[in-house]
Amino acid sequence: MGEAQSAPERFATILHVTAETLRAVGIVTQPFIPGAAAKLLDLIGVPDDKRRMQDIGAAGRLEAGRVLPAPVPIFPRYVEAEAAEPAGS
Repeated sequence: MGEAQSAPERFATILHVTAETLRAVGIVTQPFIPGAAAKLLDLIGVPDDKRRMQDIGAAGRLEAGRVLPAPVPIFPRYVEAEAAEPAGS
C-alpha cells in the first residue's frame, strides 16, 4: 500500500475528486439543463472554452489548489405552499 495521507491531505483529495466529478456532470448535462449546468461550471471555475465533451478527462482537469468563487445556489429553493385553511374556520 502507498503512504497514508494526513486528514487535511485526504480532505483536499476528496474535494478535488468531487469537483472533477461535478465538472464532468456539468459538461454532460449542458444540452438538457443549460442554465443550471453553466452555473455549476461557473462555480467550479471551468472556463467557457473548456466545456466541451472532449474536455472531460485528464486533459481538461482542474488544477489543484484553485480558488473558487463564493458558492451560490444553482436551483431556486423549493418552498412548499401553505395549505389553505378550510372554509368556515
